[in-house]
Amino acid sequence: MTESFRTEVLKILGQNLRKIRIDKKLTTADVALHCDLSLKSINEIEKGNKIAFSKYKKLISFYNKKFEILIKDK
Repeated sequence: MTESFRTEVLKILGQNLRKIRIDKKLTTADVALHCDLSLKSINEIEKGNKIAFSKYKKLISFYNKKFEILIKDK
């Protein structure tokens, strides 16, 4: 996986996780508490910054979602 691909995947994943949180009317503090993550980690994830994938997995699991990469035509 190239670094630019990884960066793009994390950016999209972070945006999607932020949207889910907002749709559920949760604050970053709510999510941090339930996922045993720091506010900084939640913010870094939602910005799409490089952070341990285990932290992303906690959020994905908390939101009862699964992680998929879809490859489609432009």
